[in-house]
Amino acid sequence: MASLISFSKLCIFFVLLTISCSSYQITKVRFASEIIEAKNPSEKFPNIKRIAINRIQTKPNSFATFAGENFTNNLRFYLLKEGIEAFIQEIPSETKQVLQNTNDTVGNTISPSPTATPTMFSSNLVLETSDKPIEPKPESIQKACTLSKCDIYLDGYIYEKKLGNILDEEITTGIFIRIYSQGGSLIGQLKLSSPVTTEIFLNNSTLAEMMARKIATTVGFSSKSGFNWKFWE
Repeated sequence: MASLISFSKLCIFFVLLTISCSSYQITKVRFASEIIEAKNPSEKFPNIKRIAINRIQTKPNSFATFAGENFTNNLRFYLLKEGIEAFIQEIPSETKQVLQNTNDTVGNTISPSPTATPTMFSSNLVLETSDKPIEPKPESIQKACTLSKCDIYLDGYIYEKKLGNILDEEITTGIFIRIYSQGGSLIGQLKLSSPVTTEIFLNNSTLAEMMARKIATTVGFSSKSGFNWKFWE
């Protein structure tokens, strides 16, 4: 009986320790990260009811693409939590054209360049030959907005780089989210800087939550949910 009680106490201790470590990591990420907004002075934000999200890219090419997929889904989740209808909407017409162009290129060349392949997170789904961020065309955004019946369209990418060595590693992460009107005009942009990797799901989720709250306040839609960790801002 005594051994059973001791085992139960040990289990409770490990559960509390896990929760404590998780809470500490979330708090650490929130305080170490910063989001800055920029609005186009010549454009106005419409009344927001529905937001469409393009799949978030990852840069450079060597960086794990699953981080972009996780961030896209986390961002949608937290936008819904803010009370905003959110949908993931790619640009299908561009995808078909790129696949056709890729097949033609492969058929007419001896061996295609390893970097000249379409990526599933490319914002306008064109052949990627460099790490330069690519913005979708206005007409492509218009098509996506028509399909999703959204008020604004979100597109962006995650840039993450690991510096130093395994014993003294430094991570620099930047997340850019561009906000477009139904007509394809850039009406705003958000930039998040953080020293943590988005490959870890907890970090990815925390940064997406921060971004979703900032998007909600930037577009004038905020449910005031949750606690403001940086209450002085």
